[in-house]
Amino acid sequence: MRPFLVGATPPPVSAAGAPVRVEVGPTRQVVPGPGVVGGTRFQNANNNLDVIDHDGSRYLALRTSSHHWASRSTVLVVLRSDDGGTTWST
Repeated sequence: MRPFLVGATPPPVSAAGAPVRVEVGPTRQVVPGPGVVGGTRFQNANNNLDVIDHDGSRYLALRTSSHHWASRSTVLVVLRSDDGGTTWST
């Protein structure tokens, strides 16, 4: 049996070759929150999220479920914001 090897990914660099700095700004609750519009129904467990900016919009993907473990009530939700994350729609 071959061992499973994991390699480290080097940190990203800018076009000039300098390391890219990652800065964390102020945090705020989005889900559930007042900025989500439409008929999105969030359940008790909202997790496994990811955020990305693309083509001038910000996208937030997450799973919502009645409890932490996947079940028949689990739903994958993708939200989009066109105002930097102030409001979100499906």
